[in-house]
Amino acid sequence: MSALSNLILRRLSVLLLILSMSGCEDRLGARNELNSSVVFKELSNGLSIRAYGGSIMKTEPVDLLELAQPLTLRSQSLDMRIDLQSRTCTPSVVHLEITHAGPSLPEGQFRVFFDELDPVLEATRTSLAGVTQLEVDADSPDWTPLGDTRLFDLEPVSDTPRKLRWTACLDRVNRYAKLIAGHTDFSGCNFPETSLTASACGEASTQNNQNVASGNFVVRHRVKWPVSRRTTLAVWGSDYGDEINQAKLVSALNAARPDILILNGDITKMGTAAELERSVDFFDSQLDIPWVATLGDRDVINSGSIEYINRIGSSTFAFDLGPTRVIILDSADQALGLDARTQLNTWLTQSSLGWSAAAPSHHLIVTHVPPFDPSGHRGAGLKQRHEGASFVALASRSLVPYVITSQLSDYEVTRAGQTQIVHSGGGGGSGGSLYWLKVTLDQDCEVGLQLPCRYPDEAGLCPCILLEKMPL
Repeated sequence: MSALSNLILRRLSVLLLILSMSGCEDRLGARNELNSSVVFKELSNGLSIRAYGGSIMKTEPVDLLELAQPLTLRSQSLDMRIDLQSRTCTPSVVHLEITHAGPSLPEGQFRVFFDELDPVLEATRTSLAGVTQLEVDADSPDWTPLGDTRLFDLEPVSDTPRKLRWTACLDRVNRYAKLIAGHTDFSGCNFPETSLTASACGEASTQNNQNVASGNFVVRHRVKWPVSRRTTLAVWGSDYGDEINQAKLVSALNAARPDILILNGDITKMGTAAELERSVDFFDSQLDIPWVATLGDRDVINSGSIEYINRIGSSTFAFDLGPTRVIILDSADQALGLDARTQLNTWLTQSSLGWSAAAPSHHLIVTHVPPFDPSGHRGAGLKQRHEGASFVALASRSLVPYVITSQLSDYEVTRAGQTQIVHSGGGGGSGGSLYWLKVTLDQDCEVGLQLPCRYPDEAGLCPCILLEKMPL
């Protein structure tokens, strides 16, 4: 991590400890800050990175004149966008690594930009508004492309968890970018010789100053895994860090081979960093499929409420699987908070997760704590009934078919308007039966099984979501 990132993390850690005795909204605010810290980071000497569909996990400050910049990201989707930005006048080499990559090899694409719009292009586009449509990059419409989209290779690493590695060579002065599979040094980049000095290169600007070359030089990456028309998720939660039960789950999933595992909170008993590290290391070393995780109420009792950011990445995120958007919400404090509710509304009403695409036809929400305790008490639901009611109303209006929760071990389904609340811990932490929830997203299922959805396709139908309790 950079020195600035370390300082921010230390201050947030102290804040979280202070807030551990205060209200839920304050603790949620501190965790929201931690989650935001893994989306964008300033690196060394004028480099920065922004990630969509994953969390920025490790960065170390280096002297870019002599060393490559190391950078590790944790995948939390099957379609990642990584914007690597340079405002320096000297060539830079960046060693990128994605962890939790899964068994299949994704396709890598990249395109190079200045992050300001060429004044001539901007003026032309304005003058022709309503007359014709100039070609612009749909995913970065306010940037100036410096070439077409190209493919690049990634080197798979047979490690646990599975990793992908490549090198990005950036030279802002010469508008030069080269991506190489694996990690290589400066000699492998073949940077062009330049007659420009650092002083002639100019400083990057934050406003259009009629010289687009003064903008930041951006290499936009896309790392996209194949998604079949029938995708299977496994959802599991509330094992309280029980090693025997976790081993049973891993054995079953390695045999069944779902596409991804969602750990829906309470993978520790007392929320310590040591417990969290042990559970993460176990799934990393033993599970053959990619996995993502959010937090449960037990996971935030102690230091795990801070250390999670370095072990699982952001605890609130979303990803698209074909026409289905899967939304993972952190409800570990038995609350969502204003930021999460705002983000949820955005994910339910807007299409972009880094890439322009048709809005997903329907949504699936996964969160640890249900909006209401099915017994009628408050102990196992969100603490504030009005927040639970607001959550349910939004999900129902958006035609979300299922909200999958893991606070309660015993399997039960309740209905709230258009939405079914699925209580499905399955981890046996509170003495319940052991099972995992199989969620099948099927675009080719029988017509009579389709669910209503907010944005139907041209045929007016949505894919099916099929749930199945899988005993261990």
